[in-house]
Amino acid sequence: MKKQAITPFVKWAGGKRQLLPAIKERLPEKYNRYFEPFVGGGAVLFELQPKKAIINDYNRSLVHTYRSIQTMPKEVMACVEQLDQGLIQGGRDYYYEKRALYNEKMLKEEYDVWMAA
Repeated sequence: MKKQAITPFVKWAGGKRQLLPAIKERLPEKYNRYFEPFVGGGAVLFELQPKKAIINDYNRSLVHTYRSIQTMPKEVMACVEQLDQGLIQGGRDYYYEKRALYNEKMLKEEYDVWMAA
């Protein structure tokens, strides 16, 4: 059965999407687990769709986002939808209000479901 194509949910500096052909040709035919120490946007992870994977990144907020999507996808999606509706209704003022809140939480390293969204 062919895997459904999955694209990264975020663009990330240093992304490996353009390197996918070269990376894939260097991978072993079979492996038990995929390790990705610098997952970033996850281009390789989403292309390979391994059965077992261990991912990491230097950016704590990004790691928190992946964990939140894995452990509480419905809550993350609800926050995304709420933010989307707020932006539609509140426009520029809403955006700047939420950006200020995001930056404040980043400084305090307060990673919650809202931050993942």
